Formats: sequence, structure tokens, C-alpha cells
Amino acid sequence: MTTTMPREVGRPRVFSDDVIFQATQLTLAREGYGRLTLDAIAKEIGCTRQALVRRFGSKHALVLAYLNWSLGHVASGYRQVRDEAETPLGALRARFLWPAEQRPREIGDPTSQANILSFFIGARDDPEFAQRLAEINQVYEAEISSLLQAAIDQGELHPATDPAKLAHLLFAGTTGEVVLWAAYPQGDVVERLGSIFDATVAPYLTGDSAELDPGANGQPRR
Repeated sequence: MTTTMPREVGRPRVFSDDVIFQATQLTLAREGYGRLTLDAIAKEIGCTRQALVRRFGSKHALVLAYLNWSLGHVASGYRQVRDEAETPLGALRARFLWPAEQRPREIGDPTSQANILSFFIGARDDPEFAQRLAEINQVYEAEISSLLQAAIDQGELHPATDPAKLAHLLFAGTTGEVVLWAAYPQGDVVERLGSIFDATVAPYLTGDSAELDPGANGQPRR
């Protein structure tokens, strides 16, 4: 007697969280939150809409889970560059400029950036989204401040530098530059972010600090 195994259709857990949430990020950037659908996300993943409904229940719940995932990935991204870079300031610059091999596809697309920014702004009206995004921003600034403190301790920055204040200046300045570039996409956004980073950090560099190289990987130029 021959038995046929039932065909498994749309089982969401055969896909890792990374696969699901990276697809969510790509689709959100491409479509914007208003036009985002579970069908579009499922197509990007390669599963069915029903699979996502069974796992998350709704678009809102899936995007909330994506934001929770993003919260953890902010810190892990900073840990990675900290381990790979020669200096704290080199690590920080690399994180702001996204090394080419780690750069998300949507970084260089002004429409994608505009869609993401629109979602962030519109999230103010949703308490759960707003809370998660506020937490993500807090982690960003805390990680930036931690690397700046390490740069102070290693003599790259003046001892009197306030790491929390400089972290906020960097975060606000580079975020603002992305907004401007999304509205008026002139030049390369990564180069523009590098210029903002360098101009913001320059007054705090010590005389012994290496000049930041606007070229490869954010490493100091010796």
C-alpha cells in the first residue's frame, strides 16, 4: 500500500524571523505602510498570506513584531562594527555609512526612504508603533553614545566631550540629511551622510586623532 504524505502549504515557521522581517522591511520601503498588504509581504517571502495570518493575525501585528525584531538588531549591528573596526570612532562612522556588503537595498532609493520616513511620522497616531519607535531611537542614541565614550577614553575625542549630547547631534543630523535627500535626491546619500558625520565630529577631535577617511569602511586614515 502506498501512502502519500499530505502536502504542507504555507507553513510560516519554515521561514526564519530574519527572512520574514527583512521581507517586511523591503516591502514597507517599497510600498509604504498605507499600501502594505500581507499578500505583498508573503510574495516577497515566498509563502502564502494565510501563513502570515496564522502566525501574526494581521498586518498591524506583523509590523509590530517587525519593530520588536528591529529593536534587537540595532544593538547587534553596533556590536558587529565595534568588533570589526580598529577604533571606536572608525566603528561609529562605519555604522553610519553602512559598509557596502551590509547596506540594505532601500538605502540608496529616495522613494523607499520617503516611505519609511512617512511610516515613522504616521506612527505617532498608533501608541504601540510610537512606543517601539521611541525605544528604537533610544537604543540608537545609547549605542552611539557608548562608542563616543570609548573614543573619548582612547583619546580620539576631547575629554570634555559630552557623549550623550554629541550622540544626539549625530543622530538628528544624519536623520535630517536622509529627510532632505529623500525630498531632493541629489548626490549619493552615503557620501552625504559621511560629510554630515565628519563635520559634526570634527570640532571634538583631539590633535592626535587620525583624520577620518571619507573612503573605505569609515576607518581612520593613518
